[in-house]
Amino acid sequence: MAAQLALDKWKKSAIAAGEVGILQDVKTHDALSSKCFLFIEHSGATFIDRISCDSAHVCQALVNLLKHHIGEPLRSIGDLPIELPEIPRSFRYAA
Repeated sequence: MAAQLALDKWKKSAIAAGEVGILQDVKTHDALSSKCFLFIEHSGATFIDRISCDSAHVCQALVNLLKHHIGEPLRSIGDLPIELPEIPRSFRYAA
């Protein structure tokens, strides 16, 4: 019974939802990746979240933008206007 209560408490504390926490870092696996990983600190714990982009080009532009906002609350980062560069034709999906 005590183990179940401890597990339930851990589950509740290990879930963060919404724009909470402070951006600690942002990375991609490599320059060809269309996924970036956000490292977020919230209530003394570190969380990792993933953003999937349409292309590696868009992902790298997003990572470059977010790197300028490390140490800021996600709520303020979420309010930023984001202008991504035009995706070169060679990176676009075939229709």
